[in-house]
Amino acid sequence: MRILPILACVTLCLQISPLSGVRFISNTSFVSTAGEDAYLGCVVEDPLEDLSQISWQRSADLNFVVYRPDRGPIPVNELGKRVRFERKGQWDGSIILQNVSPSDEGTYICIFTIFPSGPFHRLVRLMVNVKPEITVFTEDPIEEGETESRIATCRAENGKPAAKISWRTPFPTLGSMESSSMHEDLTITIESQLRAIPARSMHRQEVQCVVEHLSLPQPEVVSSKLTVQYPPSVVVIKIDTPTKLAFQCEADAYPPVDRYDWKRENEVLPDGAAVTEAQLEFSVITPDLSGLYYCRASTPNATATGVLYLQIGISTNYMALFTLAVILLLSVIIILVFFHAKVRELSVTNS
Repeated sequence: MRILPILACVTLCLQISPLSGVRFISNTSFVSTAGEDAYLGCVVEDPLEDLSQISWQRSADLNFVVYRPDRGPIPVNELGKRVRFERKGQWDGSIILQNVSPSDEGTYICIFTIFPSGPFHRLVRLMVNVKPEITVFTEDPIEEGETESRIATCRAENGKPAAKISWRTPFPTLGSMESSSMHEDLTITIESQLRAIPARSMHRQEVQCVVEHLSLPQPEVVSSKLTVQYPPSVVVIKIDTPTKLAFQCEADAYPPVDRYDWKRENEVLPDGAAVTEAQLEFSVITPDLSGLYYCRASTPNATATGVLYLQIGISTNYMALFTLAVILLLSVIIILVFFHAKVRELSVTNS
């Protein structure tokens, strides 16, 4: 059997067309992801001849690995050291290229040298996808308002090919704005800005960035919570207690309210009134407590005021006593008038 030199690369190998009796039966295009192993297929039907060697090249003048039936795989350079032959049969020249990177993308040449027909080659294309690095961040803080603004940004950085970005939100938005940039290594960064009119109802709501890419088995979802800054809205609530009249000042705001102040319209708080943080209490209930009271809720950025109108009437018990006293007084007056009339009547009779 004729043996060709191990490292020889005959330029003629790229010029000879395969004979009709030798047929490659593997694909010519393969895809892998950076950091993973790539499969490059190269299989021929049994030509009923002797196999001298299988060689792989990245260009027309340099082998990087050779396989010989009597010696096995022989790496020629650093690239060849990353190669493992599949060898699922004598006429299987497929290889596994380990830990591929974007620089491994390109066209490879698989050459079967058989005796006595000679060398036959096939071009094999490898595409290397690069998984993007995904980050999501929200604007901090987002201020409540009536104008459109950016509320969140999603980036799929250094991907190849470009990633596709979409959004999932629990509230209506105004869509997104997208930009892209290509780097020297041909990877691409995609940035998507989610836009909406910020409202307090969005505070602590979660938005999801959905990234689709050829290197991902399924879309990758990255979540982030919004922080919306909004001024206080004040509500005054009555608290029922058995011994006191009390009112609680409650305010919804972000940042949270850090100070509450109670005051009476144009006056200081009356005697018997006590303030404990957001609560106003009256230990003695009298009609002179009636009037307007204001609760001011303050955050580091804003202030809001709630209004309480308090009307204290006469107690039912006092009214009953007053009514009884009036009835008694009227009874006494009637008795006195009647007695006085009798006395006058007796005086007239005696006369």
